[in-house]
Amino acid sequence: TDYVRAAYWLAFMHGVNASRSWVWGRNVGGNININVDEGHAGSYTQQPEVLNEIHRTFIDANTFGNQLHKLQELPRSARIYYSLANAIQRKTYMEDVHDTYEALAFEGISLGFATDSILITENHSDWDVIVIRATEIITDQEYDQLQNYLDQGGQVIIDSKSCKENPYGVSHSSLSGAITMANSLQEIREAVRSKVSGNNLPKIQLNYSSNSESKNCIWSSAMLDNGNYALSVINVSKESAKLDIVMPDATIGTRCIDLVKGIQVTEKPVLEPFEVYFVEVSDGEPLEKLTILSNEQPVFEWLVYPNPSKATFKVRLDGFYPIVQIEVSDINGRLLRNKLLQNQKEFSINLSDQSDGLY
Repeated sequence: TDYVRAAYWLAFMHGVNASRSWVWGRNVGGNININVDEGHAGSYTQQPEVLNEIHRTFIDANTFGNQLHKLQELPRSARIYYSLANAIQRKTYMEDVHDTYEALAFEGISLGFATDSILITENHSDWDVIVIRATEIITDQEYDQLQNYLDQGGQVIIDSKSCKENPYGVSHSSLSGAITMANSLQEIREAVRSKVSGNNLPKIQLNYSSNSESKNCIWSSAMLDNGNYALSVINVSKESAKLDIVMPDATIGTRCIDLVKGIQVTEKPVLEPFEVYFVEVSDGEPLEKLTILSNEQPVFEWLVYPNPSKATFKVRLDGFYPIVQIEVSDINGRLLRNKLLQNQKEFSINLSDQSDGLY
């Protein structure tokens, strides 16, 4: 069900209103489970847990429609160029477009696409920069529209392979204007951050506390009418993400309020795979400073089940507590999970990414 919420919430963040869904059962490894009985295998009407999560997700999206609308209204400040001619000529072109999008999708910058028709019909001031990568072949009209965009003060980030010739093999002259050359995805990522205007850069920082160089959370932030910021984060990987949410301009600190639950939550969350973190960020005392643990820890009873477990186990407390810190370590003391829970009596912990053992 976490995957269901993550998929729909990601669509809401991008302004997509999903109206029809097919949900296919999958095995632990991710492949589709073909061992289905009679009925419609892809219909969620026969999967009550999935249907319930879709219902809950839509209720939350409707309740906080104003905050989600602010995210959807963000200008697509960085545009990835798509050429139909190049897509026809090169079978792997869409894979290259995907790789470009993926390289930029985890920076908190709102992304869009630019095509020949978009350059003709839309206002060029709606974005800051166009990224052209692995697009060797473009038509003469596509070339003319790109050059016209540059002549009007537009900015382009391009690799050394792109815009070389038309579909008939006739070479194009080099584009001229505000052009930045970037060949690797890392160079493109850095160039985009430098070209996007300050007003369109996220005012919230999302830092990764782990040593991993890979980023696994898609996120977006937008200013609300009260001057605070709506922040939506989704962990789209199969590994947990240890994050640090920072409001650089804050004078007191970074304060996060869970919009769905209406309670203050940590600004240093550890998100499990496909977990959604939807908060309002403001200048105030962070939870880390408000949480003062005394020498006398409260005594409470708790139950872990099923134990042993294949991947996911549940923890049930004997009551609701304002703050409970949960840590899961392996037999060598290596910390695997670290969460602060508020007013929760029961919750789940997924260790499917860990090997069999004692924890």
